[in-house]
Amino acid sequence: MTELKGETPSPLAGLFPCGYPAPEAQRRQTLALYLAQWPNYVGAPMLPALYSVWACMAGERDLALKLFEEGYAAYDHPRFHQCLEYRADHEDSKVAAGPFFANLGGLLLGLIYGYAGLEIDNGDPSAWPRRPVVLPTGWEVIEVERLWIRGRPARLTVRHGAERAELVWL
Repeated sequence: MTELKGETPSPLAGLFPCGYPAPEAQRRQTLALYLAQWPNYVGAPMLPALYSVWACMAGERDLALKLFEEGYAAYDHPRFHQCLEYRADHEDSKVAAGPFFANLGGLLLGLIYGYAGLEIDNGDPSAWPRRPVVLPTGWEVIEVERLWIRGRPARLTVRHGAERAELVWL
């Protein structure tokens, strides 16, 4: 990528969280192109917390774990565990600025929707999980004991290797 900020992964945001229905070959190629560019982008604000989800979408568990560390955990500032806008090693990080809610929101978006492959629509919520579950290396399950959906409680279980995440009414 030769343009300033050309490695910004906005096309990946089209795949998740926006759910653009790209043909499988195009989806794989887009993931591969932008995942290879992560070292040129991570450290900046906004989208790095989603890199781990995108790596999982590509089936790259080891890379997903690395990108969770690089794209989210490395933004943690020891004092009060603030999530910063820029990583401390980023060239634009002159002053630690935090808490930065875009990075926190990206983490929660990935944990609840991204790894689970949820695509929200008007249909039955049990059909919202749309893809096989791939979690970062070492992760076996993400469990959300209670979500409120359409005024009713539900439970979400995202188990690595499952055909789909499980979203059930309580």
